Amino acid sequence: RYRLGAVCVSAGRILGGGFNKTGRDRFQGWSEVLWTVHAEIDAIKNCESKVLYNFVMYLCRIKRDGTFGLSWPCEHCLRVLQRKGVVHVVFTLNEDQVGELSL
Repeated sequence: RYRLGAVCVSAGRILGGGFNKTGRDRFQGWSEVLWTVHAEIDAIKNCESKVLYNFVMYLCRIKRDGTFGLSWPCEHCLRVLQRKGVVHVVFTLNEDQVGELSL
């Protein structure tokens, strides 16, 4: 399995962080519901400040062997990040490189 984390930063201050999560819940006592939360969405949800604007998000994926892997945000997360005020995303590409996106 991969591990992916995200941190929201503004003016050098960490606003909140999150990680990929999956789970299983019972619905009305009989049916199971599987759910997933991406690290980017979890980080925004966990931010101290509910008014977010002009901030940077950092993403990092750590593979089983402990090396860094690609952590490019998915299209849905990119749309959410734009709406929530992210101006720049920094993400791991591999062990030696990072990528950057300006939104």
